[in-house]
Amino acid sequence: MNQHTRIGLQNLAPGFADPQLDAQRVFRQLLQAMARPGQMAPLDRLPEAPLPLSRAAAALALTLFDLDTPIWLSPDLRAAAGDYLAFHTGAPLTADLGAASFVLVADGKALPDLDQVALGDPQYPERAATVIIQVERVRIAPPDKVGYRLRGPGILGHVDLRVEGLADGFWTALRANQKRFPLGFDAVLVAGDSVLGLPRTVLVEALEG
Repeated sequence: MNQHTRIGLQNLAPGFADPQLDAQRVFRQLLQAMARPGQMAPLDRLPEAPLPLSRAAAALALTLFDLDTPIWLSPDLRAAAGDYLAFHTGAPLTADLGAASFVLVADGKALPDLDQVALGDPQYPERAATVIIQVERVRIAPPDKVGYRLRGPGILGHVDLRVEGLADGFWTALRANQKRFPLGFDAVLVAGDSVLGLPRTVLVEALEG
């Protein structure tokens, strides 16, 4: 009995309608998000996905994950979407946070220890992990000036934002991350059908309000 038989194909949600073309389009949209930190990038190729995995997060997973990229899933996703991701991407699941090429978290308020994710090494900084986190909402330029300010490559001046449904510890980890450059993880926040890229080049500071 092979892996896909054990998974039970009849119970899996379908992936992309056109796997090759849809993945290419999502990849281009993700590249745009990473090149323009602080700007929300809508995804328009959204597969069905088992909750609590959002359709936008599923689109990223089906685009980025493959046989050579170990993935770490938050416990709720491992239980609900582990089989779906294994079938559609072939990516191996790992319980070792530091061994994962991608970390996928369903609830931004319940983050793993981001100090433990792969940061790359001086010879191969590209071997760092990408952390994908589902959040409730991203507000750009909040009028009350409560949130965080982003600066860095791809940002004209600065961008102020507030993210709902994301633990404050994320921003602490991101500030520590920027000091490790060129090492460090890259992050993608997923809100609704859109994504926000936060590459390791981003500089972040808290707004005082």
